[in-house]
Amino acid sequence: MPPTAQWFGNDEARIHRRLERERFVLPVGASFYEQRNEANIGERINIALEAIEDANRAKLDSVFRNIDFNSEANLGRTKDRNGRLRNLLEAFAKPALDLHPSQVSGDITQVGCGHTLPILVPAKDGFDSEGAVCLLANLNNFGFDYVARQKVQATYLTWYIVEQLPVIDLADYDRPFGPTTARDLGLDYDSPPFVWDDDERRHLRARLDALYFHLYGLSRDDAGYVLNTFPIVRREDEKAFGRYRTRDMILTYMNALAAGDSETVVTV
Repeated sequence: MPPTAQWFGNDEARIHRRLERERFVLPVGASFYEQRNEANIGERINIALEAIEDANRAKLDSVFRNIDFNSEANLGRTKDRNGRLRNLLEAFAKPALDLHPSQVSGDITQVGCGHTLPILVPAKDGFDSEGAVCLLANLNNFGFDYVARQKVQATYLTWYIVEQLPVIDLADYDRPFGPTTARDLGLDYDSPPFVWDDDERRHLRARLDALYFHLYGLSRDDAGYVLNTFPIVRREDEKAFGRYRTRDMILTYMNALAAGDSETVVTV
């Protein structure tokens, strides 16, 4: 619901009229946040959900009937259960999670998402399809993956972690490598489609990973250390090729790029 108290103060009549015009009706007394310090938070949430369902029968009939926030089996004993629910309520009460159109721009309010489902929307100024390709490549290289794994403490990316991740500035793609620039190393392909080739794709990816290690300022030894932290990739390579071919190929392409050679297809 929108922050009606912020808009209308203590004018209960105006707040009530405003809530009646919302897509979903919030009955009086059916707010969760005010219940966060009660000794029976789970029970009060259940009561509030039942009231919300009853007030929105056409849209929410039976939606909450099988949800129990007072379940010891699912949420633990009373003290633990209250703590978990209190933290949940306080987390979702943060202003940063207000997705009402008056608080955020664009169409993001058409879907339900919180701070654990970040959506990257690049700035429009100076950002084109070429920039989108660079961003996509950046998000899919070993260096970026390594840093993300060091930051993440759970199974999802919260927004404050996303803001710390190392995205290369578009201006850095103008860095020269021999007669060409980083931008030209497979990030600006505008020719006709070509037949899928596993080996060619492996080389293209290896050159791009080598490029990003250079853009991040990593040495060959640093890159080797990062690549050794991907045990699944190593295991699959050793099963298919008898050695860690991905690492060897990327490091060899790093040598080539450092020497200004952006054309040679390396042999490892």
